[in-house]
Amino acid sequence: MNVDELTYLEQKMLGVLADAAKAGRPCPTNKDLCDQVGYASSSAPSVVILRLEREGFLRVTRYQNSRQVYVRSVDASTAPVRNPQPHWRERPDHVKRAHRPRRTAEVKALTAPLVEEVLPPRVDRDPCGWCGVRADIGCRHSRAPEWARAAS
Repeated sequence: MNVDELTYLEQKMLGVLADAAKAGRPCPTNKDLCDQVGYASSSAPSVVILRLEREGFLRVTRYQNSRQVYVRSVDASTAPVRNPQPHWRERPDHVKRAHRPRRTAEVKALTAPLVEEVLPPRVDRDPCGWCGVRADIGCRHSRAPEWARAAS
């Protein structure tokens, strides 16, 4: 793909990243890129950078809260990341699972009665889209709550 085939904002993004790489500055954050390029969504820069990477304009090394970008057209990289923590997708499987303990059946059995005692039963009080009757009154299109079935 040629640079001329990119949209105006993609070319502008590539220019901002190239300027940062030539100057040896850190890669701009998504918020900074939104301000400089003109995107309204804070997730747009990540999507555009991914597209530019797939098209071969960039090579990106992702970290937990930052990234380092190599821009092929200027043959330069943004500054190295100070405290590089690997991106969660790049971590080994045993590390991914270590920070998020799984709930075992025993833990679920112990906590379930507590949750049921504290929380009142959920009642859907929104009218049905088909008939306009609330589910707690007796709409035939939705499932009645368990306590209502028990009372019948």
